[in-house]
Amino acid sequence: MGRYSGKTCRLIFMLVITVIFFVAEIVAGYMGNSIALVSDSFNMLSDILSLCVGLTASWVSRRSGSGRSTYGWVRAEVVGALANAVFLAALCFSISVEAMRRLARPEAIDDPGLVLVV
Repeated sequence: MGRYSGKTCRLIFMLVITVIFFVAEIVAGYMGNSIALVSDSFNMLSDILSLCVGLTASWVSRRSGSGRSTYGWVRAEVVGALANAVFLAALCFSISVEAMRRLARPEAIDDPGLVLVV
């Protein structure tokens, strides 16, 4: 099957699908002034970064051991998971701040049909 097979192929496929949904949600969210779509699009962005970190960690963890790293680079997956958790916590904080701002000053949705379709 070539260079990309198994887990790597599935991760790349999921990355492509997630990027397509992210672009659709961010464009429709800003066009329709919908915090729900914008926050979900940033959740998709978090998923995109997670998939990229996962792909990178998967690639790095396949390296064999050497004099300096006798067990190889298997722990790269753990470091990738930590990076994903930190990014997700920061994302949750920023979405919460935006939601509180909108609770204090509500804004109308400009195009509810577009938001409903997406």
